[in-house]
Amino acid sequence: MVKKIHSVVLKDIQFVEIEGEFKEVVENEKKYPLFLSNHSLRRGRDLGIIDSSMIQDLLGLEKNVKGKEDDEAARSLLDDLSEEKMQNVIYLAFIGANPKSEYTLDDFLQRYHGDYTETLTLYMEILKSSIGDSNNKFAAGLRKSTKKPSSKEKK
Repeated sequence: MVKKIHSVVLKDIQFVEIEGEFKEVVENEKKYPLFLSNHSLRRGRDLGIIDSSMIQDLLGLEKNVKGKEDDEAARSLLDDLSEEKMQNVIYLAFIGANPKSEYTLDDFLQRYHGDYTETLTLYMEILKSSIGDSNNKFAAGLRKSTKKPSSKEKK
């Protein structure tokens, strides 16, 4: 099985005053690969970034989804996810793909500027790719409950 590699763009953002108005200036923009590894998960536990194994977290998410309709399952998942936890997992995926990086979690977060939707999407994609193949019922359920609705579906 080929590992799914995601990516994130890290950048420095400054606000400068130009003609009496503040403008956002982006500098040092760089794209990095992301994927979870045994090493990054271990480092996450050692640093106190994650409390439990990813399997325990995934099983907790599965309990929220099991036996529920898609909309209800999606709402239940969102209720259980904090932005901090999602950012921590994205950082661990950064460590997994960039093990020699000197970035601390704070360094990473200073340069990571994804909004809530981007963070949630990236987090879910990282989790989905770490739980494996299409024969895994939980993986299939997670994919189904987090897919974007088509324009023809009722909201």
